[in-house]
Amino acid sequence: MTNRLLTIEGKDLSDALQYGPTPGLTNFREFLTELQETVHKRPRGGDWSVAVGTGSQDCMVRVGFSFVLVPGKGLTGSASDRS
Repeated sequence: MTNRLLTIEGKDLSDALQYGPTPGLTNFREFLTELQETVHKRPRGGDWSVAVGTGSQDCMVRVGFSFVLVPGKGLTGSASDRS
């Protein structure tokens, strides 16, 4: 493994150190959305979205609420599950 230095400064650093939008930082969510489109061939604007949690408990609570608030939604299978 090669040691590499990552420098974050300016607006990126300022954004990272502040409270952000509930679903996660916009630029990071956009990166993850594009990753899903590219790797899993999921078209944008469908019945899915990306949310970023602050830890495992936060994510588990969000998934639990998704089952309570929107029955039948929440966890899904992989793109290979689709026919």
